[in-house]
Amino acid sequence: MAVRESARDRIGERLTRRTPLVLVLAATAQAMYALAAGATTALLTVASGSLYGAVGARGFLVMAVLCAAALPLARGLRRAQVTPS
Repeated sequence: MAVRESARDRIGERLTRRTPLVLVLAATAQAMYALAAGATTALLTVASGSLYGAVGARGFLVMAVLCAAALPLARGLRRAQVTPS
C-alpha cells in the first residue's frame, strides 16, 4: 500500500512539471513487461523440468512445438511496432 502511495506521489510531482503522462508511465509499463516476461520464463522453465522428468528427452518435442507456435505471435508483434511522432 505504501508503494502505491509513493508511486502516486511521484506521478503527481512529475505531472506538475507538465511532463506528458505517456512519459511518466513509460517506466511503469516497461517494469510490468519485464515482470511478465520473467514470470513466464520462470514458469516455463519449471514446467519443462517436470515434463523432462515425466517423459524424458521426448519432452523436447513438446517444447519445440511450443516455440513454433509462438513464431506467428512474434511476427505479429513486429508489425505492430509504434513509430515515434
